[in-house]
Amino acid sequence: MICHGDADTHIPVEKAVAIMEELRNRKTDFQFISYANAMHAFTEIKFKNSDMPGIGYDEKASRRSWNQALFHLDEILRGKK
Repeated sequence: MICHGDADTHIPVEKAVAIMEELRNRKTDFQFISYANAMHAFTEIKFKNSDMPGIGYDEKASRRSWNQALFHLDEILRGKK
């Protein structure tokens, strides 16, 4: 599971596409989730008022990614396919 902010300038979409291509080539079962307007480190509340370019907390994206992580772990740990 990869959670990516679409406003992340530290890992631009081209690199994200390359990662997905590599995972496909390895026949990996993966999820790539992109969160609108979220920057790098969007789950880190300490960056809520960050003045660093391209870095910032996003409450909605953080909540959504946490919920997705819980779902993902539940799926893996319970052996669901």
